[in-house]
Amino acid sequence: MRDLVSFLRFQLKDTSGKPNPLATGKKTTGITHAYAWGRSQSGRYLRDFVYHGFNEDEKHRKVFDAIAPHVAGGGRLYLNYEFARPVTSSQQHTNQLDPELFPHAYNVIKDAQTGRRDGILKRPKTDPLVFHAQTSTEYWQKRGCLAHTDGKGNDLRIPENVRIYVIASAQHNSPFGSEPAKDDSQFLANPLPVGDALRALMVAMDLWATKGIEPPPSRYPSVRDRTLVIPSRSNGFPKIPSVDYTGLHNRQLFLDYGKNILRGKMDIHPPRPIGDGAYQILVPKVDKDGNDRAGIRLPAIQAPIGTYTGWNLRPPGLAEGELSGLLGSYIPFAKTKAERRKSGDPRRSLEERYKDQVDYVDQVSRAARALVEARYLLAEDAERMITEAKRRRIP
Repeated sequence: MRDLVSFLRFQLKDTSGKPNPLATGKKTTGITHAYAWGRSQSGRYLRDFVYHGFNEDEKHRKVFDAIAPHVAGGGRLYLNYEFARPVTSSQQHTNQLDPELFPHAYNVIKDAQTGRRDGILKRPKTDPLVFHAQTSTEYWQKRGCLAHTDGKGNDLRIPENVRIYVIASAQHNSPFGSEPAKDDSQFLANPLPVGDALRALMVAMDLWATKGIEPPPSRYPSVRDRTLVIPSRSNGFPKIPSVDYTGLHNRQLFLDYGKNILRGKMDIHPPRPIGDGAYQILVPKVDKDGNDRAGIRLPAIQAPIGTYTGWNLRPPGLAEGELSGLLGSYIPFAKTKAERRKSGDPRRSLEERYKDQVDYVDQVSRAARALVEARYLLAEDAERMITEAKRRRIP
């Protein structure tokens, strides 16, 4: 990938004389900047690509000006190892012994487990700008906190060429306008689309790379703000009827693969656990509705009709109660106060939240336009959200 993008960007023809198919002239390719966007595994790939020095071509030029790993969490790839499986990743219920090793953050820091110093960004001349975006699911299933904490439960100072954006209460596999439905899960899958926020962020990234216009500030949960907390039953999630919230999450074991693991060789396979040296995994703090407090809170979270989470649970039949893959949950509010009281739901009903349809649309409108002003949402997407709110029936 390094060589291909470098060729397309800088060369008019290859060594055999074949022309660059993207070149716009005889003296220049016409390409001034190159970006890379990757989602999930391909986002983790981009982090590995930069970490291993491939953003510098053979003539010592920067390949990508900016990269945008989306929903990569705190991991890289199970790639440069014996028995490599680049399309897998550790989750709470699966692949627990796959190596997902330090470094996880962009900073060069000291590893809380081994004491080794390293980081993804360590080549200032060729390191790209980074737009790291993730959802709530990455904190529960992909150790997303390690992208901006030190493994001991402390915030890191984010490098100047990095922005971290968390789409609050969204799930990893975010749909686009689909209706909530169960998918081998106890609860309806989270229908919150993240594409609206990502569109605005891509515009901001382009302006940063091409014109030096500072992008909107990072938005993510932090220990400092008390919006990033230890996952437990007591971290404030509401006691919703028929929802057994336990704080279950994908922990990070301290595993011994042998002394040659940094060279890709596994002397001990399967690996042995080492004492109790697990990294401290933290998750977003929620509000009284169960929605994430921090991050980019889209209008659906600021004027909610239900609880949106980054986790879901497996149904009866197989591993009941374990996390259900990379799914989040959608748990709608009761329509009326009487219905809520009858079920014992502590969350306010739609009837108690919104005076009428006009009030609901007004709250969505204010939230959407504030996000446009802050550059986390494009105006055209905000207007579409407002139109959709007008069509939704609110008791």
